[in-house]
Amino acid sequence: AMLGTHSREGFIALAVMLASFALLPWPRVFAIAVVVAMVTGVMVCGPVLNALAAPGSSFFDRVLNWHAALEAFSHHPLVGLGLGAWHRNSYDNQYIMWLTETGLVGAIVFALWILVLLRELWQNRNRPGVAGALSVGAFCALVGISVQGLAAVVFIVTILAGPLYWLLGLACAHSCVL
Repeated sequence: AMLGTHSREGFIALAVMLASFALLPWPRVFAIAVVVAMVTGVMVCGPVLNALAAPGSSFFDRVLNWHAALEAFSHHPLVGLGLGAWHRNSYDNQYIMWLTETGLVGAIVFALWILVLLRELWQNRNRPGVAGALSVGAFCALVGISVQGLAAVVFIVTILAGPLYWLLGLACAHSCVL
């Protein structure tokens, strides 16, 4: 589904998903890779963002939209503006959308939902048979979609969210106790 978006963030999310799959057998290497990726991202972020954020670029427009959304959030920080307050294309970031529309309460609930799912899927990745396979697939898909959420609204777009929720539902039905 990520390739169907024909976007850079979709290809990056797919690469992250495949890297997650490749590193699953080595939990320590996986944890180190996450830390290294985060540190590298912070170090490279400034120069790369300056290059991408030139006026007239699509990223520049995204940054302007993010500023507007965060300004709106500042007026209603606890519970947000309400779901659907702005069109999803106004955000181009799943997390800023949730923060703006549902406030701190909704954003925390959303983040906890993702973390609980990731934890359960991680714990069930070594189960035998279908349960383990579904847990691995759902874990990698959720990691990839979560990364793509930094540059797109992905948890409500049917082409991405539909297969993800289907896979998460199957994985949880076979192995998760939530």
